[in-house]
Amino acid sequence: MEPNKQELFLRLLEQIKWQHLPEEQELFTGAAIDKVEVHTASKRWEFVISLKQVLPFTTFLRFNHALANAFEPIVIWVIIGPMWFQRAGSIRL
Repeated sequence: MEPNKQELFLRLLEQIKWQHLPEEQELFTGAAIDKVEVHTASKRWEFVISLKQVLPFTTFLRFNHALANAFEPIVIWVIIGPMWFQRAGSIRL
């Protein structure tokens, strides 16, 4: 059985060795990876991640930094948005 979108997100958090601060514990509850696109020619990955709420800026920066470090030689695009609005914005790391 394939993991669901929320399980994939939890696996990503483990893979990037995410250490949330106590006040951040609820921010990623119910988060999901909606889509991952791998562009082999350009060595670029795109993650589309849904969250129930907007991340505080410092948490967003820490999360992007953890992703960039985990996938260092690869260009990462992260599209994060509330679950009701899938493409809120993007950042290139």
